[in-house]
Amino acid sequence: MICFLHNITWLRVLTLCLVLVGPFMIQVTAQSDSGLRAGHPTLLSPHSEPIAYHGGLIFVVNTPSDSLDVISVKTDKIIASIRTGIDPVSVSVRPDGKEVWVSNHISDSVSVIDNDEQSPTYLSVIATVQEIDLNRKSTLFDEPVGIAFANNDKAYVALSSNNQIAVIDVTARKIIRHLKVQAQEPRALRVRNGRLYVIPFESNNKTQLSGGVGKPHDGDLVTFDAKRLASSFDSVGFTIDVIKHPEVPDRDLFIFDTQSDKLIHSVESIGTNLFGVDVDHQGNVFVAQTDARNHVNGRAGTKKHGLKELMNRPYLNQITKIPKGKDPLFFNLNPLPPKQPKRSKAIATPFSIKVSEDSKVLYFTAASSDHFVAMDSEKGSILDQIKVGSVPRGIAIERKQSAEQKIAWVFNAVSNSVSKVDVSSAKNVNLIKTIQLKDPTPEIYKEGRIAFNTSKASSNGTFSCASCHADGNTDQLLWVLDTPHLVGADQIEPRLSQTLRGLRGTAPYHWDGVPGDPYGGKNASTREHREPNSDVNRPETSVRHVIDGSMGSTMLDSDSDVVNDESKKGYLGKSERDALAAFLLNLSHMPTKGRSYDDKLSDQALVGFERFHVTGARDRKNLNTNVCGSCHTFPYLATDQDSMQVPSFRGALDRFITQAQGRNSVIDLNGVKEIAEQGFPEEEVWKRMMNMGERGRLWPVIDMFKESSSGFAGAFGRQVTLSSETLNDPVTLDVIKALEASAIKGGIILEVEGLMALNGKYEKMLLRYTKKQRHDDRTLQPHRYIEVSSNERSFNTEELINHATKGKLIGTFTGMHGSDVVSASPAIWTEGSLHQQRGAQLFPRINKKKKSMRISARHIKEDAYVLINGERFPAKITEAGKDLIDIVLHRIPRRGMNMIQVQNPQSYISNELIFYVETREEAIARYRKEPPYLLTTILNSSLINSNNEEAKILIEAGADLNMPHEHFDKERPPIIIASQYGHEEIVKILLENGANPNIQTKNGDTALHNAARMGRYDITKVLIE
Repeated sequence: MICFLHNITWLRVLTLCLVLVGPFMIQVTAQSDSGLRAGHPTLLSPHSEPIAYHGGLIFVVNTPSDSLDVISVKTDKIIASIRTGIDPVSVSVRPDGKEVWVSNHISDSVSVIDNDEQSPTYLSVIATVQEIDLNRKSTLFDEPVGIAFANNDKAYVALSSNNQIAVIDVTARKIIRHLKVQAQEPRALRVRNGRLYVIPFESNNKTQLSGGVGKPHDGDLVTFDAKRLASSFDSVGFTIDVIKHPEVPDRDLFIFDTQSDKLIHSVESIGTNLFGVDVDHQGNVFVAQTDARNHVNGRAGTKKHGLKELMNRPYLNQITKIPKGKDPLFFNLNPLPPKQPKRSKAIATPFSIKVSEDSKVLYFTAASSDHFVAMDSEKGSILDQIKVGSVPRGIAIERKQSAEQKIAWVFNAVSNSVSKVDVSSAKNVNLIKTIQLKDPTPEIYKEGRIAFNTSKASSNGTFSCASCHADGNTDQLLWVLDTPHLVGADQIEPRLSQTLRGLRGTAPYHWDGVPGDPYGGKNASTREHREPNSDVNRPETSVRHVIDGSMGSTMLDSDSDVVNDESKKGYLGKSERDALAAFLLNLSHMPTKGRSYDDKLSDQALVGFERFHVTGARDRKNLNTNVCGSCHTFPYLATDQDSMQVPSFRGALDRFITQAQGRNSVIDLNGVKEIAEQGFPEEEVWKRMMNMGERGRLWPVIDMFKESSSGFAGAFGRQVTLSSETLNDPVTLDVIKALEASAIKGGIILEVEGLMALNGKYEKMLLRYTKKQRHDDRTLQPHRYIEVSSNERSFNTEELINHATKGKLIGTFTGMHGSDVVSASPAIWTEGSLHQQRGAQLFPRINKKKKSMRISARHIKEDAYVLINGERFPAKITEAGKDLIDIVLHRIPRRGMNMIQVQNPQSYISNELIFYVETREEAIARYRKEPPYLLTTILNSSLINSNNEEAKILIEAGADLNMPHEHFDKERPPIIIASQYGHEEIVKILLENGANPNIQTKNGDTALHNAARMGRYDITKVLIE
C-alpha cells in the first residue's frame, strides 16, 4: 500500500495524510476550476532596502503577500496594498518622487508604480521592467535585489545570481547594459555624488584548505598536496587546515562612475557577509556586515584545533567605515574574543544601515538580535538600542524640514511588521508603535523561521543558524566543528556549510552520513553498524536530530552546561526546535534560473539530462563511465552509502565552492585562480568540475541544472504589464500566451491586477483566468478572465488587448502559485529504494504494445495529473505497492527520450524523470552507440535490480562480459553478479555469449564462489558443467 502523502508535520496539522485502504486509480481528465485561489510559498528571498519614505508615505515590501504596502505617516495606517511580482524585496523612489520601483526576486522583474498624486494611475503598477530571452523563453534578469537611481533617467538594479548590475533606461523601461561585478551575489546598492556603490553579499574572506601544488609543505599555507587530495576519496592521511591564503581574491566594495558606468576602483577585505551600505555627504562609506572567523580554529591538522578554539564566536558583527581615500576602520559591535558580551546586550547580524542627515549618527538594524541601534559615526560607539520586531532588515528615515520629532521606520522581515521609532535623540531612541502587515505565512513556518534567525540560539547571543546559512543557503565557507573523525583519520576534517534547502528525502544530512540518519548502518566515521538516530517514517525527526546536535555543539559554548525544557543541551526550547524542524523540512530550492516559462527543456538541457543520468562522461582512459546519476539519482540527486552520503546536486548554481570538503577549490589547482579572479562565476566553476572524460561532454549538465524542476512551473512568477505602451513589445503577448497555457494545464493561477476604464474613469480590478460555470446546465465555459470580486464581468484575451489598445487597460498578468503551499512536492524515481545506491538507473520504456510504466513515487495526491515534456497528458495513475505506481499513457509521446512529471492540483510539481519510447530493437540500437564498458555497468545494475529483460537487451547490444571494472564493487564481471543474485537464465545466456566462468574479482572471487556462498546450487551446477 502506498500512502500519497500531504505535508508531514507532527506539531501542527497543516494538511491530512491520506492513507488509502485499497488500490486506487487516478484518471487524468479535464477538471473544474472551481475553488481556484492563489497561494504564497515561503522562499526566503533576501532583502535590501525593503522600506522607503517619500512625501508623507512609507513604502514597504510585503514579501509574504507579494505586495507593496503604503503607510501614511500621519495616521500610521496602511492606505494601499499594491500587488507586485512574487517576493518583492527592495523598494526605491525615483529622485523626483514620481515613481516607486520594486524588485521582485522570484518574478525576476521590477514593478514600476505611479506615485504622482495627480495621475489617474496613482499608486498602481504601470509597467514591468525585465529582460526575456524569447528564444529560450527564460529570464536574463535573474533574482533582482537592490535598486538605486543615478537620476530620473537612469536606474541600477542588482542581479544577484548573475553577479551583474543592470543599467536601465527609466523612460524606455529597457536594460541598456550590464556592469560586471567580480564577486558573488551583489545585493545592496547606493548612489551618492555621482558614484554607484555596490557590495556583494557573499564576498569571501580568503579562506581555503591549506593545499598547494608543487610547493614545499611549510606547515602554514601548504600542508598537503592539493592535486593528490583532489583525486582522493577522502582526506584520511592528509594534514588539513583552514587558512587564509593571500592569493584568493576578496573584493568587497565596487565604486562606479554614474556618468560613464565605468568601475573607478574596488576595496578588498572589508568583511565576509555584507548586508547593507550607505554613504555620507563627505563620501565616507559605511557597511553593515559580519566577518567570519573560520580560520581562527582552522588548524585542525597541524594544531588539532576543534570547536573549542572558536570560543562560540564564528562571526564578528561589525560596522565598517571606509573613509574616502583611506583604509577601512572596523567598529566591532561586541567585545572581541576572548572577551564575551552579555547575552542580553549582544548585537548580532547588522543588516540595514542609514546615515543621519548631518552624518553624525548611524542607524542600523541587528537582524538576529531584533534590535534597532544608534551609533556615533566617528567613534563607533553605541549611543542607544531598542528591541523591535523579528529580524529587522530595513530602515527608512523621515526627512523633515523643521526640527520637530524625527522618526525612523523599521521593517521587520519575519514578523512582517513595521516599527515606528522616535530618533529625535540618538541617545534615547524609543519605540512608538508597531504596525502589522498582512501575512499568509503558515504559523508553524513563521515560528520556525524566527527560531532559525534568532541569536538566542547561541550561548553568547552573537550569531544564529542563519549566520552560516543565510536565506537557507550556505555561507560558502569551510569550518572545523565538533564532528567525528573519519575512519583512520587523526583530525577533524573541515567541512563546507551545507545548504538547508531541499532537505526532504535526502537524509542523512551531511556527507559523513551521521546527522539525521533514519536508516542506520555504517558511515564515514565507523565501520560498525549503528542504529538509526531518527524515524524514517517521520522525516522531521531527522531534521530535529541535526538541530539538537547543532544546539548542543556549534551554537553552545564548550564550557556551558545549559539544557532546555526537555533536558537537551543548548538553548531553544522544544516548541522552537520542533517549529524549526518543520520549517526547514519544507524549505524548497529556489525556482531554477533558466527554466522556460512554457516548461519545455532546451535541446542542451535534454543532452545534459541524458549524459548525467545515462551515458556519462566517456572516460576511456580509466574505463570509467562517470555516470553522475548512478550516485546522484532521481528525484533528489543524492543517495546514501556506507562510506559517504552523496550530496545533492540540486541548487548547484547557488554554490561556488564545490564538494563537501572544498578540496577542488584550492587556489593552486589548475584553473581555480583564473575563475577566482572573475569572482567565482558559478557556471564557470561547474564547467571546471564537469571537465572529466571527453572535454566538454558534461557541460550541457549546466543547462540541466539551470532548467530542471525545483517544484514550480516555469510560468510561476512570470509577469508582464499589458498597456498601450507595451502592445508592440513581442515579449508582452508571448508571455501572456504562455501564462494562459500554463494556467489551463494547472501549472499556475493566472491573475491580472490593474486599472480598467470602462466608464471613462479608471477603476481597480482583479481578474482570474479560469472557467466559468453556466447557470443553466452547470457546464464549464472556455477559459476567460473573470472579475474576482463579483464573478460577473469577464473578458477574453482579445477583449483585454482591445481595451489596452484604446488606452482603457493597464493590467499586470502574473503567474501565481496554487493555494496549496504546505504539501510536499511529489517525487518520482526509477523503481526501487529511494536512498540506497543501486547502480545505474534503469529508466522505464514504453511503446505501442506496452503503454504502462512502473516507477517509484511519494507525496502524490489522489487527483494528481501527469505532464510529459512539460505538457498536460492524458494518463491513469494506479497504486502498485509501497512507494510504487503504475502510469498508463492514453497516447504515445514522441520516439526517443522523454521526460515525465506529476503535479498535485494547485500545488507543487515533481522532478523530471527520464523514460524512453522505443521498441526492444530500438533500445538495442541505442545502446550500441555507447562504449561496451558503459553497457557492462548498466548490465550489472540490471542484474542487481532483477531486471532480466533489460539484461538480455544489454547482452545483445554488446556489453563487455569479461570486464573486471574496479571503480566500484557493483562493477564486477556480470557473471559473478548474476551468480550471486540467483539469475540462472542470465548465467546461461552469459556463458553462451562468451562470458568466462573462471574470471575473478580483485579479491579473487569467482562466479562459483559467489553462487555456492549464496546457496545457488542450480547455478553452481551450471557453472561446473
